Amino acid sequence: MRRTTPEGYVLDAVLQYLAAKRIFAMRMNSGAIRLESQNGRTRYFKGHEPGTADVLAIKNFGYEGHQPYWIECKSDKGVQSLKQKEFEARVMAHGHNYILARGIEDLEEAGL
Repeated sequence: MRRTTPEGYVLDAVLQYLAAKRIFAMRMNSGAIRLESQNGRTRYFKGHEPGTADVLAIKNFGYEGHQPYWIECKSDKGVQSLKQKEFEARVMAHGHNYILARGIEDLEEAGL
């Protein structure tokens, strides 16, 4: 994957780290993307709701079960939006983990 933004580099590092640790992870796309078909009609692909974390990782704890980790990737200067903070509060209220990752050190610190 080739990224051009500081947050994109963090996202790439997070996904590569999780793959190396063999932790199931998927990229969560939010917002909408405009698509134009060959016949000139415009359609929109709607992803997850705005504020959704960038990555969902599910760590397997063997007999103890699985635990979801929602990971929001930010650069050193990046700040969470209000919708991202609301999403964090919602998933934490359901007993999930939420990580604001500026590098893989944040994943290690959270136990991934």
